[in-house]
Amino acid sequence: MRYSLSVFLIAIIPALTNQLLDDPSCSVVPVTVEGGVSGNRSCTHFPSPIPVGGVMERVPASAEDPLAPADPEKARFLAEFPGYNAAIEPLAARELSRLGGEHYLDYTGSGVYQTSQLMEVYSDLSQNAFGNAHSKNPSASRTDERTEEARRLVLEFFSAPEEEYEVVFTSGATQALKMVGEYFPWQADSSFLYLRSNHNSVLGIREYAAEKGASFHAVTEEEVEASIKEAEMEASTERGGGDGQQMPVDQTPKRELKEKKMPGSDDGFAPIPCLFAFPAKDNFSGRYYNLDWLRRLRETGGFGGTLHDGAAPACRRIWTLVDAAAFAPSKRLDLSRYPADFVAISFYKMFGYPTGLGALILRRDTDALLRKTYWGGGAVVSACCDVRWCKPKEVGDPHRLEDGTVNFLSISALRAGLSKLEEVGMDNIEAHIASLSRCLASRLQSLTHKNTNSPVVEVYGGEGLPDGLPEGGVVTFNVLTPDSHPVPFDEVADLAGSRGFHIRGGCFCNPGGCQDALDLTSEDIQRAAEGRTSCGGAVKAKSSLEAQWASKFGGSGGAGEGRTGPKRYGAVRASFGYLSTFEDAAAFARFIEEEYAR
Repeated sequence: MRYSLSVFLIAIIPALTNQLLDDPSCSVVPVTVEGGVSGNRSCTHFPSPIPVGGVMERVPASAEDPLAPADPEKARFLAEFPGYNAAIEPLAARELSRLGGEHYLDYTGSGVYQTSQLMEVYSDLSQNAFGNAHSKNPSASRTDERTEEARRLVLEFFSAPEEEYEVVFTSGATQALKMVGEYFPWQADSSFLYLRSNHNSVLGIREYAAEKGASFHAVTEEEVEASIKEAEMEASTERGGGDGQQMPVDQTPKRELKEKKMPGSDDGFAPIPCLFAFPAKDNFSGRYYNLDWLRRLRETGGFGGTLHDGAAPACRRIWTLVDAAAFAPSKRLDLSRYPADFVAISFYKMFGYPTGLGALILRRDTDALLRKTYWGGGAVVSACCDVRWCKPKEVGDPHRLEDGTVNFLSISALRAGLSKLEEVGMDNIEAHIASLSRCLASRLQSLTHKNTNSPVVEVYGGEGLPDGLPEGGVVTFNVLTPDSHPVPFDEVADLAGSRGFHIRGGCFCNPGGCQDALDLTSEDIQRAAEGRTSCGGAVKAKSSLEAQWASKFGGSGGAGEGRTGPKRYGAVRASFGYLSTFEDAAAFARFIEEEYAR
């Protein structure tokens, strides 16, 4: 059943308010709001963890700390992982009391909101009137002001210069990605290139490309890096600079490639439009990808060598699309350094509330590239009913891409959510979740079965890193039996859920990441899908033979041998966020050891 925001506020927020009203440590203090002064309650047990200066001071790990824990396991952790932010612990205990002692380890699936964050939103909505910004009245003006403020706050959060970037509000990252795919001016000679490890919402773009006769290619990280280096060498040679030094983008020579006459360009010709998409952070393994690709591709104009000759022969200019849904909650994305053409985000991934709201952040010089067909209210200045005529909003105006009334009440809640991340500090968050994921991965990798001395867990995502431990706040793994057969991922997830651990099982809507990590072919994926109803679901066997396969080979259908024995058709993922604690990681490691080490 779906509930409106008003029902949510009526049913949920008063309970939180009553909790504060009943607390003797709360007192009424005057709070200035729009239109006057109102009484608000201040509680001594809700102290602000933020000192003057705006960013939480990280409490570092130190063996000499007089408040060092008596628990030897935690003391070792603090000594080994100095990036852990102990100041988070009282904040999490206070703000996440609703978990009731359970451990939330699905931050890549969704962030979590702080109780005080909801109270800020409730206070704002209960004290200020908001109306449809397409109207002209006081409540409409307040909505318009708050919406434009939110655009500025988002640009500031991502260090995106306002003269270079604009923010278009969407229902989430998926709609933002869909908009790029739908509006991109595909041609028969266009190419859509994307990393193999990408969310389904990125893979779906290829349907728009294919519909226009364009080609699509799944490429590897190694291919991308090699092709950019080749493009840099080619550009240097064309400039006569054999030392490989890079030149400013406006001095980059134009390759003699196929071009088509396009109206609106200065000389009547324009590059064939091509698109390269990749996740800033892999939601399967937590791996961070090289954001410097964005700067280098903008300077060279596109790929060189193998990718250029094979996958994108007509592409003189590559536009870049970054799926930052998994990245934005865990690490700072600085668009002044990494000039992506398009960036897709979801706000609930970042700070839990509101859901159903995201954004497409795009370069202003890229806006004109998009070819929009449908237009709705707010996207046009005027239209006629009896002839095919309308006057659209101007290029560069984000309203041009926002059909209908935006989710203005949720947009008004963004400043409360963004402030929670800013208060802790994104650099602190990055170090914090890296400490937790590396700790958990190390602990799981150390577990062995007593009888066979074989590993209890197989962890993915640490390949190529110095110590082989994933650092992106994500630990993806499979549990193994003493004879190295995978325990069905759905069984592990279900048992963990019954013990109060919020985790996820499956391929996490990332078939490429799943295929590459688990040594699966396209045929394996298709076979497993015959008995599935979702990417994280177990197979519903259609025959006794399939039931035997599901039991023996991981609960996901289809037998076969992979590079490490029986094939795995999914995995278990534990993911950390800025409110995660050492106790979350330690409790989950103990659960795996107690339940599966034999």
